[in-house]
Amino acid sequence: MTFTGRIRLLLIAAAILPPLAVTAVIYFKTMHQIESDELTRLRANLNQTSGEIAQIRHSCSDKTDAIASSEAMARTLAELRRSGNVRTAIDPSSFGMDFLEITDAHDNVLYSYNRPGLVGQKLDIRPGETKLGSRFLTEYDFRGPHPALAVTQTLTDKLFVYSGIFLEDERLKLLEALLQSKPLLITDQDQVSLLSSMEPFKLYENAEYYEALLIPSSDNEFVLSVRWDRNQSQQTLSSLLLTTMIVAFSSALIAILLGIWLTGRAKREVDNLVAATARVAAGDFGEPVMAYEEGEFSQLADAFTSMTMKLKGARRELVATEKIAAWQTVGRTIAHELKNPLSPIAISADDLRRSYQEKLPNFESILYETTSTIRSEVGRLTKLLDEFVGFARMRPPEIINANLNDLSDAVGNIYRKEIDASRLTITNRSNRKQVSLDPESITQLLINLIKNSLEADETGQVTLRFEDNDNFLVISVEDSGPGFSADQLESLFTPFKTTKAAGTGLGLVVSYRIARDHNGTLELYNLETGGAGVRVSIPA
Repeated sequence: MTFTGRIRLLLIAAAILPPLAVTAVIYFKTMHQIESDELTRLRANLNQTSGEIAQIRHSCSDKTDAIASSEAMARTLAELRRSGNVRTAIDPSSFGMDFLEITDAHDNVLYSYNRPGLVGQKLDIRPGETKLGSRFLTEYDFRGPHPALAVTQTLTDKLFVYSGIFLEDERLKLLEALLQSKPLLITDQDQVSLLSSMEPFKLYENAEYYEALLIPSSDNEFVLSVRWDRNQSQQTLSSLLLTTMIVAFSSALIAILLGIWLTGRAKREVDNLVAATARVAAGDFGEPVMAYEEGEFSQLADAFTSMTMKLKGARRELVATEKIAAWQTVGRTIAHELKNPLSPIAISADDLRRSYQEKLPNFESILYETTSTIRSEVGRLTKLLDEFVGFARMRPPEIINANLNDLSDAVGNIYRKEIDASRLTITNRSNRKQVSLDPESITQLLINLIKNSLEADETGQVTLRFEDNDNFLVISVEDSGPGFSADQLESLFTPFKTTKAAGTGLGLVVSYRIARDHNGTLELYNLETGGAGVRVSIPA
């Protein structure tokens, strides 16, 4: 990943991770607190509702007491004792009640204000229930069954008043206000049986809602319960968090886009400098670096351009200095090399002149020997100068798609005698049929390397090997000779330096230059088993 990519990735992480972490912490911490507060609120509502229901019980008992002690009840009881018929009706609604009956000790109805069908009937009071007091049960009128709160009070030793209220919607609205949720009147027997096992006014919870039993009926015909949706508080919090996250991530998105825009501008300036650096590395010092905007990058571009101009001048001076130094070295080397054959030539000429002047009897043989020496040294000079001229005039390679087998066969034909004598072995392990190179210069390189190896040991063996190594063609020439000394490894690429009596010291230098002209490398090494090796790697 690029440096700009890493910056952008870190910027995105820095913009997104903190809001995510904060939102998660707020969500879980706030949700826990909301649930705790919600439970506290609901329990408080249940406590208030419990008190209100108890107050309703007391109110109904007080109203029933008021009915029992009223003058109308006294007249009604007198009429019952006298004739068994009641002409003076007692309206329970005037006391805030919905129904009113007078019963005997066996719960037989003697009088009913608005339910005359009950007269002569027996009230359905469950066995084991306390007869006196208030209880929730199902009562009926002409409209049908109704959940009701009924109260039984004593009138005389043998007479009782039975009065109550229907639990209609309007009477439950007060409970709804206290509970902040509408009470549920449930008559389904399966649910009634299930809910009746719950403890009244105790808060129960499951995954979806909170629930509490408010009123179980004594006849198991109905229950009054309440539910609160748990998701309501979560939805409120989720809505709040969603709004917060939208704002946070919108800010993060703006920060990311701004960061990408800024890093993009910075990357453009950096790429501009990288391209300028590549041009300088390639030797182009002429084009100045122009920044896209004013500021630090503009100052850096100006400084880079100033440095490039100074490098251009320094390079020009260095090249001139190197050329002068190189030609001085070449001149001294040529002068030294020319002195070696000139000395025997001068000595031979002096011997020849002295022999002539002294009229020596063996002048003819001396003439023959001195002229032979002169001719030999002149030939040596000619060879030296020819190789130097060839080295100085080396042309750049002409790269083509050459057949590697043809190249190997051409070298084999040149050294057929050595191959037949088992002194030279050529092995082609490359899978490439064609390679981009200059066949003529590579052939010259191979001839130079093989010639050096054959001359290193007149009875030794030489191996030429072609191999593949990733995207390179590797050419190795190895021999069984004495190998390279440390001094030779350091100076073998120095022109005119050689360990051979008749050598010029240009063979490896020419080979090195051919490898470099092919954008390759030439490496010298010694074999662990003895002998020397030269490895040439050329991009294939």
